[in-house]
Amino acid sequence: MKIIGIAQRYFEGGREAEFFQLAQEGHYFINLWAAHMLIEYGKPTPELQAKVLDIIKFHSATYCTPGNTVNRVVAQPEDQWLDDYYKRKNPVSCN
Repeated sequence: MKIIGIAQRYFEGGREAEFFQLAQEGHYFINLWAAHMLIEYGKPTPELQAKVLDIIKFHSATYCTPGNTVNRVVAQPEDQWLDDYYKRKNPVSCN
């Protein structure tokens, strides 16, 4: 079974908070993978969504806390993902 399939089984059961426990593991970017799966496939509560976005921002160059040392190879796609995410959530209207 693919990783996304495993995540979806958690989410189908409304177990996003349980799945979030994986986001506590920082090795091998497990926390980042878990964060993306939660926000893209799950239905996190607003509080959990804020925590998940904080994890993604931590790995971003543009959105991270000043002074945070980021992996530039990871930071660039995370910056783009966050830009796209915020555009989807707050689309600009020309009217």
